[in-house]
Amino acid sequence: MKSVIFASVLLASGAVTATEFVAADNTRETKLCMAAATGTPLKMMTTIKYSGYDDRSVARGIACNDEPINFFAARYNDDERVVNRLNRFARTKANVNIIDLSQNQSGTLVIGGRAK
Repeated sequence: MKSVIFASVLLASGAVTATEFVAADNTRETKLCMAAATGTPLKMMTTIKYSGYDDRSVARGIACNDEPINFFAARYNDDERVVNRLNRFARTKANVNIIDLSQNQSGTLVIGGRAK
């Protein structure tokens, strides 16, 4: 019985793979995009604070991989609070979408940020 449980856990763990995020450069815009994709609300707040931008400038003026930062966060970050923080000052609001990770292909996503 133990071997059956172990085998099913092993198969289930191998089926789900996560996307790896890699920063394209070390600019403050890319750091904001990395925090939007992978960070907690505290990490996002801290990154904004030390970037030299304010919340409104980030929400309206930063694009991540040619996508507004709030939409980028909604696509890759499952923490709704990060998206809500960015949506406060954004012109267009983004919705959090639940993604089934088992259907995503694993791989590396290179993240680049720029000011609009």
